[in-house]
Order: sequence, then structure tokens, then C-alpha cells
Amino acid sequence: MTLGDEVMVRLAVIESKLDAALSSDADHEQRLRRIEATLWKAVGAASVAGGGLAALAQSLLG
Repeated sequence: MTLGDEVMVRLAVIESKLDAALSSDADHEQRLRRIEATLWKAVGAASVAGGGLAALAQSLLG
């Protein structure tokens, strides 16, 4: 194997690793967006539940 061939093989390996890293980065971004969306839904549900419990407590306690 000549030096040029070895360089081309290593370049192909680096290129495939770079492609894999870039595609996994997109998956990571989607995962973060799903987590953030779930978090905000939980915050909204907790707010509604807290408000409902406060109103119930106020009506029971006077």
C-alpha cells in the first residue's frame, strides 16, 4: 500500500466518523426539544393542579 492509498483510507475513515457525529448531533437536538416540551407540559399541569387545590382549600376553609 502506498502512502497516498493509506492517506485516502484514513481520510475515508475520518469522513465516515464525521458523518456519524453530525447525524447524532441532530438526534441530540430532537431529544432536548422533546424533553423541554415535556417539562413545560408538566409545569402547566402543576400550575393548574395547584390553582385547583388552592381554590378547593379556600372554599373548604372559608
